[in-house]
Amino acid sequence: FLQAGDVLVINVSGTLNAAVEGEIAGEAVHLHLSTKLAADRWAVEVRQPTPEGTVPRSAAAGQLIRFTAGGEAKLLRPYRPNSGEAQHPGSDDDQVRLWVADITGTGPLEKYLEVHGFPIRYGYVQQSWPSHFYQTVYATEPGSAEMPSAGRAFSAELITHLVARGVHIAPLVLHTGVASLEDHEPPYAEWYRVPATTAQLVRQAQRDGHRVVAVGTTAVRALETVTDAAGIVQAGEGWTDLINRIGWDEAGDVLSSLVGHLCRSQRAEETNAWRSPVDLKELLLPHLNQLGQLMAESEATTWQ
Repeated sequence: FLQAGDVLVINVSGTLNAAVEGEIAGEAVHLHLSTKLAADRWAVEVRQPTPEGTVPRSAAAGQLIRFTAGGEAKLLRPYRPNSGEAQHPGSDDDQVRLWVADITGTGPLEKYLEVHGFPIRYGYVQQSWPSHFYQTVYATEPGSAEMPSAGRAFSAELITHLVARGVHIAPLVLHTGVASLEDHEPPYAEWYRVPATTAQLVRQAQRDGHRVVAVGTTAVRALETVTDAAGIVQAGEGWTDLINRIGWDEAGDVLSSLVGHLCRSQRAEETNAWRSPVDLKELLLPHLNQLGQLMAESEATTWQ
């Protein structure tokens, strides 16, 4: 599928051991570190451990979470998606999921997490896995609360094969936060960086008529953030709260490899907030009886 001159855009953010055991007033909790803000301040989620994983737990501003291995986090105020650290007007503590917290007493936090933290796990993951299971082979910059999992299937051998064929590998960074958003919650801001070399590779591929393939929604989100009104990708870094729109109207501007008729269909999993849960089974079952017709149409189509 990929040929010499094509560009594969990858998110090289590495996954942190972003869950920490602790207690609030003697009650066991897990603290999930979602997004690094400023200095020792983080957006965090308090979770209640269960045999199947964890569930949301209510908390209150001013509460202190003491970590089992030392150190602590003080909950300061609710964290409002898309608005930095601002207080959510009228927030009910029982309904707050993300908090701004000061984390102290741990020493360098990344090293602390390597030793005392563990990967975030929800009830649908039936057993715990070691942290290296949550890393892509090309991860170079730790910072994501959860794995940018679209790159999970890539092996070092596959990357080497692509490079040998003349495919350009274009790295960027987008540090993902926790994926436990409810269906009514918008995606919140995440930090990204698109290097000048990556932007140049994408622009050159566009000019030369080559494909640009982004691996996963995190890479798409970063690319779309730095794409100007003319459809040209620029270098940049900062915070993005964009919901992915690439998939139909803007598909041809950046991701030239997307299939045309799919780009024009506004699928529920694309028009919704990009990380909102989607029941794919419910979406796909009604169209199962069309599978034969679609396969026949595909066989008769010449793909460019």
